[in-house]
Amino acid sequence: YMIKEKYDNIFVAEIPPKTPKKFYISKCNEYMVQNSCFMICYVKNTWGGAVKTLEYAQRKNTLKYLTYHHKIFHINLKI
Repeated sequence: YMIKEKYDNIFVAEIPPKTPKKFYISKCNEYMVQNSCFMICYVKNTWGGAVKTLEYAQRKNTLKYLTYHHKIFHINLKI
């Protein structure tokens, strides 16, 4: 079976061809934030890609998000 049959949508991040490989994951995360309406995050540390993606989403301020950060739930559902 085709993997596309299992999902409603499959997004493939559009990363500029000259992007250094060490930035691919962060560019994919930015693409995800830019092309999503809602995000659920589990952020265990104050460093790393997950927290950087969450901070990027918060700076964009166009995204609804639910986070679990250091055992505290934060819900921002501005509809």
